Amino acid sequence: MKLRLGVIGCGKMGGAIVQGLLGTELLSRLQLFDANETATASLLAFAEGHARADVIEVSASAEAAATDVDVVLLAVKPGQILPCLRALCDVPPTVVVSIAAGLGLSALHADAAPHKIVRVMPNTPALVGEGISALLNDGRLSGDEWARVVALFESVGEVVEVRDEGLMHAVTAMSGSGPAFVAMFVEAMADAGVAEGLSRELALHLARMTVRGTSRLLADLHPALLKDRVTSPNGTTIAGVLAAEKAGLRSAVSETIRAAARRSREMAGD
Repeated sequence: MKLRLGVIGCGKMGGAIVQGLLGTELLSRLQLFDANETATASLLAFAEGHARADVIEVSASAEAAATDVDVVLLAVKPGQILPCLRALCDVPPTVVVSIAAGLGLSALHADAAPHKIVRVMPNTPALVGEGISALLNDGRLSGDEWARVVALFESVGEVVEVRDEGLMHAVTAMSGSGPAFVAMFVEAMADAGVAEGLSRELALHLARMTVRGTSRLLADLHPALLKDRVTSPNGTTIAGVLAAEKAGLRSAVSETIRAAARRSREMAGD
């Protein structure tokens, strides 16, 4: 399957998805638009560096980027989504994918006629092909159209389908915001290593590789089982586990995720 894709908004997330896609063979044409010319210039340079300049072009407007494509990816800031959709009303009907947090299908449809809408919550590991994207279909896509959207996000990681829109707030908090929280955990581990005498470089490397390797193990193992396998009687790990429990690590992580979910609901007016 080859995909003609229009991308409106080439900032952090839009750029991450585009860079991930340029490492695949999925695209037959990629049309970019961003009011910030530096953002599109950066992606052009990336494409040239990966011998993919033949599939990419910079459009003069959002409308031009959304014309003659199979899918339009809206990766602008949430406050720009609805004005952008209104600008696309005269573009021939297509599938529009929104990655904005806090904007539900009903709000998107109010300004998206005559387009079909998919809500997606991706995350930044898409940049290295390790993303997880939650997709919510508005029920109007054909089988082929849905397959194209799935293929788009499978090219930069894994895809899960969410059928209850209310659950997108939890998804946003866990996988959308989650990389920031994991990065904070890695930074905290490294800080502790430095406090114990390690160099900053070595401490960060140990923390990164520990999280990376543990993540791979957790693909096939329940977290509680992995914890128990590492924990020996009267050893260093159980001492650390008890300290983490005393400090409220579990509740802190839980409240972090739930605070992000609450903010997502506030943004949506739910």
